[in-house]
Amino acid sequence: MAVEEGIDDYTQDGTVDLRGNPVRRSKRGGWTACSFVVVYEVFERMAYYGISSNLVLYLTRKLHQGTVKSANNVTNWVGTIWITPIIGAYVADAHLGRYWTFVCASIIYICGMALLTLSVSVTGLKPPPCHQPNVQDCKQASTLELAVFSVHFLVYIQDNVGWTLGYGLPTIGLIISVIIFVAGTPFYRHRVPAGSPFTRMALVIVAASRKWRVALPSDPKELYELDWRVRLDVAREHGLVENAGQLPLTIFILLPQFVLMGTADAFLEVAKLEFFYDQAPESMKSLGTSYSSTSLGIGNFLSSFLLSTVSDITQRHGHQGWILNNLNKSHLDYYYAFFAVLNFLNFIFFVAIIKFYVYKAEVSDSMHVLTEELKVMRLKASSQEELKE
Repeated sequence: MAVEEGIDDYTQDGTVDLRGNPVRRSKRGGWTACSFVVVYEVFERMAYYGISSNLVLYLTRKLHQGTVKSANNVTNWVGTIWITPIIGAYVADAHLGRYWTFVCASIIYICGMALLTLSVSVTGLKPPPCHQPNVQDCKQASTLELAVFSVHFLVYIQDNVGWTLGYGLPTIGLIISVIIFVAGTPFYRHRVPAGSPFTRMALVIVAASRKWRVALPSDPKELYELDWRVRLDVAREHGLVENAGQLPLTIFILLPQFVLMGTADAFLEVAKLEFFYDQAPESMKSLGTSYSSTSLGIGNFLSSFLLSTVSDITQRHGHQGWILNNLNKSHLDYYYAFFAVLNFLNFIFFVAIIKFYVYKAEVSDSMHVLTEELKVMRLKASSQEELKE
């Protein structure tokens, strides 16, 4: 009896330890393993959001770039961050496995953060200070300075204490988080790489292209599927449209907008990540999860394209334009209204698409029902044969 309980305690989903040996459910995985990943994620997100939130300010104030150029550089950088996980997902599913891919990527992450801290510390890697009212008159960063700086991120300390400390603290936090993640190795379950997922995807596409003219059977049971404006008014009243200065306006006026956006983003990202993970086949979980971040990456590249296009079109024929270096003279209200319309159209398109999507769970349930019906039919057939005999 004890032997049977010991056998039942082993995982049945193909997961093993780091050496390839079977693992027990009671000793690996669960909340214990999850806690190490959560701590890592807390420090990693601190490093990312703490720096990315002030990245435009660094590019404009320290590297003397224009508003459009700095915003495009940030969105291109964010887009690259979110689209590259598809490469890591392929390596994890096909070659190294998720654990070693994660460790290697974290080492690259730390090297990038260290290089970023160095780039804001060494005087020769950034242009000299500039006090011109027009940022276009300042000496901009050279290609070498931009290349060194383009590795990563920012935080509150960067504006009030210094950029070196502002970058150094997230770097230290990231190093600590990686150490904590590696410390949880004895509690993790590992899945053995199952080969290139693109090969299986190609086989499905080839098979589908060969059978696209095949007529559907009239009986659905024969079908089988695999499981698988307020601020601007205040600026005008105090004469701060042209002259830089602190507005007598609390930052909390933006609180409702960011609360709504943050709440929506939390629900959306969690649901989207769950969807891609749940609907992907077992051997393609990493690749399926990467599609979630890939969509964000493509969106950031598209944002750069739209920003440049809108800025160029609105400045034609002598018009002032929507997006200028002086944001008080810009028409950000028009620009955000344009994105509101795009989001509404995207929502309509999404609602239309989901009506035709069949979830993996529904397919599995229908296959289960069909299997049970076949069992009943076989039992009836066998009982009729026995009666005849």
